Amino acid sequence: MPTSAPPHKIIVLLAGEVSGDNLGATLIKKVRFKFPNTRFVGIGGEKMLAEGFESWVDMEHLSIMGVDVIRHLPKLIRLRSQFIKRLCDLKPDLLIGIDAPDFNFVVEKKLKSIGVPVWHWVSPSIWAWRGGRINKIGKACDEIMCLFPQEPAYYHQHQVNADFYGHPMADEIPLDTTALTQQALEQMGAKHPIINDWKDKKIIALLPGSRYGEVKYMLPLYLQVASQLIQVNKTLRFVVPIAKKSLSDFFYKHYQALAPEQQNKILLVEGQARECMSIAQMVLLASGTATLEAMLLKKTMLIAHQGPFINYLIYKTMFYIPYVSLPNFMEGDFLVDELLFGEANLENILTKVQEMLKDSETTKQQIDKFNYYHNQLKQNATKKISEKIIAFLHG
Repeated sequence: MPTSAPPHKIIVLLAGEVSGDNLGATLIKKVRFKFPNTRFVGIGGEKMLAEGFESWVDMEHLSIMGVDVIRHLPKLIRLRSQFIKRLCDLKPDLLIGIDAPDFNFVVEKKLKSIGVPVWHWVSPSIWAWRGGRINKIGKACDEIMCLFPQEPAYYHQHQVNADFYGHPMADEIPLDTTALTQQALEQMGAKHPIINDWKDKKIIALLPGSRYGEVKYMLPLYLQVASQLIQVNKTLRFVVPIAKKSLSDFFYKHYQALAPEQQNKILLVEGQARECMSIAQMVLLASGTATLEAMLLKKTMLIAHQGPFINYLIYKTMFYIPYVSLPNFMEGDFLVDELLFGEANLENILTKVQEMLKDSETTKQQIDKFNYYHNQLKQNATKKISEKIIAFLHG
């Protein structure tokens, strides 16, 4: 039952992108069920705002990537300084950074220095690159709440407090996704009747990213892939979720450039990325948390990612591992195929997609592994963390 938290309890949440917004919204809902008067402020997106969150900064500012970071650096530094001052004046009771390490760890370090307890949810990919950050991370926060079981060991080697909590997405998505797929078909069919005419078709979901910095590279290429595949395989149809409203104009601009007969076989959808993946037989996606979501939905996938040249240089010179997707990190090897930068061209993607559509044996082996890792990540993560917050509020 809801109870009253001690007076003036304020929790700061800092979410930098869509995946963090999802995590933050779920956390707010669970804590508010117990303590409805708890005030949540900081940086968040649409889902957190829907839970009554007070966002002081547009989350889009934290979603800048690649060379765009350099161009916007003075503005970002100024924004962060103003934000830190406002937080220091507020003197919150707890700060939880959610991912977005480059922005959040500076904020966290400052708040920790004035005595605010600081937790960080979602470890940065120190196992993939910039492992030297680990000592700075230890100075910035009191605890790292890890999503993956491999991660705490990296921190413990450097005397940084870290624990494995599991991944909330693994709790949300059932191990058997049959009913989830049927529900998605019914929901999307009601909203987009053309889906009902695709029951005998093979559907591919295209997820070009949630940040403009990646979408501007990937969406035109993915639509080109879809256009080519439609011409050689009459059974294929495509669904393309638009991650954020701010990207809608860009998506529709490129979609409307397609021939009318192609538009009839490619459906743009506002949001509903999970539903789009659920009804698909295969997913083509850029990278990020969506690769984990596709794995949990037991979907065969191809990662195809491009970006600015500076990102390529970073990948080639600073990465410790040869893959970028979360399923491959879990496996410690190439469980799913990746085409990165120069390899992510039209010809290579077309060839690989057509091969994968025919290779049922590899698909079965992948899904067996996907089930194994799903079980490993299913730990009631948000419940554990919300209970941790509730215990903190009880003090």
